[in-house]
Amino acid sequence: MKSCKGIENPAFVASSPENPRRLCASSPCIEISVVSTPDAGSPPPPAPQEPPERPESPQPSGAPDASRLGSLSEYEEGPYGWGSFQPRALQCCNTPRGFLFHYCLLALTQGIVVNGLVNISISTIEKRYELQSSLTGLISSSYDIAFCLLSLFVSFFGERGHKPRWLAFSSFMIGLGALVFSLPKFFSGKYQFGSLFKGTAKIQEGKISQTHQSASLQHTDSNFGQSFKDFPAALKNLMRNTVFMCLVLSTCSEALITTGFATFLPKFIENQFGLSSSSAATLAGTVLIPGAALGQILGGVLVSKFKMTCKNIMKFALLTSVISLVLTFVFAYANCENEPFAGVSELYNGTGELGNLTAPCNADCNCLRSYYYPVCGGNGVQYFSPCYAGCTQSVSKRHAKVYYNCSCIEGEIDVTPTPSSVGLEAQAGKCSSHCKNLPPFLGIFFAAIVFTFMAGTPITVSILRCVNQRQRSLALGIQCTLLRLLGTIPGPIIFGSIIDSTCILWDINECGNKGACWVYNNVRMAYMLVAISVICKIITVFFNGLAVFLYKPPPSVTDVAFQNQNAAVTTVSLVSDLSKAGNDE
Repeated sequence: MKSCKGIENPAFVASSPENPRRLCASSPCIEISVVSTPDAGSPPPPAPQEPPERPESPQPSGAPDASRLGSLSEYEEGPYGWGSFQPRALQCCNTPRGFLFHYCLLALTQGIVVNGLVNISISTIEKRYELQSSLTGLISSSYDIAFCLLSLFVSFFGERGHKPRWLAFSSFMIGLGALVFSLPKFFSGKYQFGSLFKGTAKIQEGKISQTHQSASLQHTDSNFGQSFKDFPAALKNLMRNTVFMCLVLSTCSEALITTGFATFLPKFIENQFGLSSSSAATLAGTVLIPGAALGQILGGVLVSKFKMTCKNIMKFALLTSVISLVLTFVFAYANCENEPFAGVSELYNGTGELGNLTAPCNADCNCLRSYYYPVCGGNGVQYFSPCYAGCTQSVSKRHAKVYYNCSCIEGEIDVTPTPSSVGLEAQAGKCSSHCKNLPPFLGIFFAAIVFTFMAGTPITVSILRCVNQRQRSLALGIQCTLLRLLGTIPGPIIFGSIIDSTCILWDINECGNKGACWVYNNVRMAYMLVAISVICKIITVFFNGLAVFLYKPPPSVTDVAFQNQNAAVTTVSLVSDLSKAGNDE
């Protein structure tokens, strides 16, 4: 067996005079010298000399020198404040906890503005400014469109800049965008309900109420809803609206899988197709964001162009849900077998055992399992690190480091590397995947995303139409609340647990604690994601179909304008009395 000394590997670096091993970072450096007693026949030791001046330790190649440090903003660490405004009382915020607090506050504010206030105000914006659903759908997608256009550039330049300053600039832009979004409210003058100026009264007079028949308000008092004591009754009316609840539950099911895939799709692509984390994230963003934006816009345009009724809109949402259900099976087609991994799915040249990274060929190397630095052997087998491959020497090439004299890799071993033999050893990085299904997977998954989000705007319009006019805002509030409680909050948690269940190699640190997963079972991961996706899609289709089945539009006698909804019962009763009187005469 070969010796494992001198390996140049981040996972195993031997101690040397130039690179001493530090046992404790906080302990002071103490020099201990051993003085031996000279023999009688040996010459006397030389007189003690003054210790030479300690040379200045060289700086790492990646760190800037003192002359450049002042010019690079990413290395600056100054006091808390803005420019010359640096009050001493606020310096307590110049800590990691202070940064975390402000970052959480930023995320909370961004979520309220982007995902809360805008979506809840869609109905009011449509009525106030006479906008079509296609335009309000574009407004709802504008955030994702801007993210798609700017995310790559911001992430590229932000990596090389001062990240807190980038976050501060982003916070300022969010506030500025919210201010611009609210400007029409101040420039349009005071809004008067029914005035000739959003034309709202005129538009509503020409519209026919499509409220679900069994969900009409049981309170004819015009002051209903003005007091908080009416909240339980209003909430009860909406919860008894079976069509409304079916539509809300269908959106919750869709939100669960969309947030799950938005979080873990890069991990799926990385492991299935052997890509780097950055490449997988780029491809996932390229598919998810444009697909979601295109789907929302198409859904709003089609509903507006064909002037669909409430029931037809729900049928359209049902159709798109069925199509996306069929396209979801693309994950079963995209599964790729794991590449051979020594100690995990492949033995070390017939030695060792599966599930154990240590084998006779690397037993004397004292490799650390807490440092994952994969290398691909010339035999097509992937190794956890050069140390576990038994490599003792390395040579740097233009693109990747190549290791040779590896005791765990089959083949003839040369003492000195040659151009023909170096390639037969090991190269830094994972082995390239032989799975060629990435292009069709991305194309089919893009179509699935488009059809999934095509139902978003139509379902929102259906919710607004199937409830009473005076309960629309509360209906959207209930939808957003349940959407997060049943969809966006548990979605990433469920997907993360499912993906963890497919792990076959965990990171175990020196203390024996389990950390991140290094290697997943690709086939099992694909089938597990198919299972959760199909289950959620079936739930979506079921509730959309149930909403279509249960929906009952008002009879033709009660086709009244929105302003007269409260008088519907009185109108029906009056018509009935007049007809009876005419028959008596």
